[in-house]
Formats: sequence, C-alpha cells, structure tokens
Amino acid sequence: MADLCPFTLKPLASIKREELAVVYASNPLLSDGSPVDGAPTATVASCGHACSLMSLVSYLHDGGGAKLCPVCQKSPVAVVCDAQSSAFLMQQKAGGGADASRIVSFRYGTTSYFLWVPSPLPDSTYNKLFSQRATNALERIGHVLGMDAANGLKVR
Repeated sequence: MADLCPFTLKPLASIKREELAVVYASNPLLSDGSPVDGAPTATVASCGHACSLMSLVSYLHDGGGAKLCPVCQKSPVAVVCDAQSSAFLMQQKAGGGADASRIVSFRYGTTSYFLWVPSPLPDSTYNKLFSQRATNALERIGHVLGMDAANGLKVR
C-alpha cells in the first residue's frame, strides 16, 4: 500500500518527480537535533511519505482543520517538498554543497513548501524552436497551488 498514492491509487513510480509530494512534520534541514542559534531543535522530521502533489494541496487547503499525513494518518503536515527538492534537502543535511538556486520556498496557510524550479535550457536555436518555455518560480508556485499566476485566479 505504501507504493500507491492514497489519493489517485496510482503507483508512486508512475508519478513524475515534479508532481510527487513528500510530507514532513517539520523542516528536514532542522531536524537532526543539532543546536540552531544555541537551542537544540525539539522536533524530528517524521514521516517522509509520498503522494500526488496536486491532490495533497487540494486535501490541505480545500477544507478546514489540521491535516495529517494522508498515508500514515499520524504526522501533521507542516512541510511539503516535491521529490527533487526533498532529495536536495536530504543531500544538504548530509553535507552536500550543491547550488540551492533551483529551489523556491514559501508558506501557504500553515504549510511550508519547497519546490524545485527547472533551470533554463542553454540558449540555442534548437531549444528556442523545439523546447518548452522555461518555468519560473512564480509559475511553479501557481501551478502547484492551482492558481493562474498572471491573473491571480484559482483555477481548480
């Protein structure tokens, strides 16, 4: 059952990485118990379960009350990452030194989001003619929240 999305009942492997959500009860970067500004962190980034990002956002924001992880129904949903940003954050926690310029983070309601923003393709005639236009951070946020970034309208 852990290999299926609880919303769509599709195998997690069939969901594109940018559309796959990973749920945490707290910020995974601050959850190792090491001191932060002199005070140890009190929470552990529990959970780490995966499901469809778009379905999770609807579940979290289309109804009232505190929401729990849709997979285990135990951990509160405080931080949502897409699969690529989750992998990046775990690499950072392990001491990796990759460039963080591809992640946008924001808070919507009571939930913090970390989303991977694709880097633009190299400028070439082929890419201009045959590639999709690069997505910017505002468009990525709008897509995930179901909003039209240009007009500020909820579209789903």
